[in-house]
Amino acid sequence: MDTYVLFAILSGAFAALSSVFAKLFSNDATVPAILRFLNLEHVAFAEPVVRGLCFLLIFASNAIMWTFFSRALALSTSSTAPTIINTVTNFVVAAVSGFAVFGEVGALGRWEWWVGAGMMVVGSVVVGRDGVEDEKEKDKVSDAEDTLVADSAEDVESDEGADDNGKTMGEGEPLLK
Repeated sequence: MDTYVLFAILSGAFAALSSVFAKLFSNDATVPAILRFLNLEHVAFAEPVVRGLCFLLIFASNAIMWTFFSRALALSTSSTAPTIINTVTNFVVAAVSGFAVFGEVGALGRWEWWVGAGMMVVGSVVVGRDGVEDEKEKDKVSDAEDTLVADSAEDVESDEGADDNGKTMGEGEPLLK
């Protein structure tokens, strides 16, 4: 497995985790549940602290996600593969965490969600393949241009000082007639 794959998977997971923290921060039902779980429901300042912590974790998750995603892009030869891997991981982790943390059966239990997510992934792959083919074609054109430039430079060096007939200046005929 290429190293960029691991970084792309981690970036997708942290993107989904950021969404989890955003929902924990903004949902009125989740913070009291967290406080009950931690046995802090009678502590006066606990709710703002938990909300503040979730708010900070949104930004921390996003920062970590962008760090991993940037690293995946830097290690990959194409931006397409890390983007697709990130997206797929984000879908799956979001569905599983929605079920595990919030008890949402929607994503895991609805075939429509999985079909929609699958179609988005397939679309990304199709678009990505076109991008990879375009990059390969650009590389071929660039290599051909490099060869043409190198051949032209050799021709100039070998014919330096010669006219169209291969004669150098000063070999009998005047330059201007």
